[in-house]
Amino acid sequence: MFNFFKKKPYVRFVNTIPGVELAHPIVKSQDLRPEWIRDAAVDFKQKQANRKPTDRLNSISRCPGVLGLTRMGFVVPNPIDFVITTNTAEPDIFHWDCAERMADGSDYIGSHSMDQLAKYIPFREDTIAPVVKIHTQWKINASPDIVFLVMPVAYPDHNVFSSAHGILDPHQTMEINVQLFWHKKNGSALIKAGTPLVQLIPIPRELSVDLIVERATQEDLYKSTAWNYIQRRNYSRDIKEYFNLTKKLFKK
Repeated sequence: MFNFFKKKPYVRFVNTIPGVELAHPIVKSQDLRPEWIRDAAVDFKQKQANRKPTDRLNSISRCPGVLGLTRMGFVVPNPIDFVITTNTAEPDIFHWDCAERMADGSDYIGSHSMDQLAKYIPFREDTIAPVVKIHTQWKINASPDIVFLVMPVAYPDHNVFSSAHGILDPHQTMEINVQLFWHKKNGSALIKAGTPLVQLIPIPRELSVDLIVERATQEDLYKSTAWNYIQRRNYSRDIKEYFNLTKKLFKK
């Protein structure tokens, strides 16, 4: 039975730095489109215009797995310009500066030493040992039945940093402090205000799923074969038609 009176889940963000919500608000991921996706889409259109009827064309700009992830949840942008400077002669430290100091005198940027993470797990070879911690001053409040998957911004336009994965539970903390793995061991990098820092994807606080692992049935084999046919039956498939057919297939 449908519960027509159940409230829609919500998430509320506020920033204690006046004006941030106007200049660099948190946005839905679907409202951002990285430059590389635009470039890939343009390249695909050009190939389509010059293709032969029997050419098979594929493009990352049409991949549902990639595009689906880039459109999930919310993106937290960097509120203030900052610069991180590193030196291979000092692998365990970094230096920072930012365009604006906090009104309460606190630091905008902190760190986690290598004893907190790098000591225990292998870091990428291009990554410094300390984790850069950004005190964004964003606070979060949300429906009690959801928490947030914290992850790097999906397929960004740069490779300077990536955020740490985790779970953000507004019942445990309201602060959005972003932990960054810094992938530049030598030199300075300016991160402009508005640069996407981290992606937050709402997920159910409790989700019970039965795990079933078993031998494929005749129905499973049919669906697998039918899916391969639907996917490969023409040289240049129509995406909408393809999805409509696969929906019908997996409803059976």
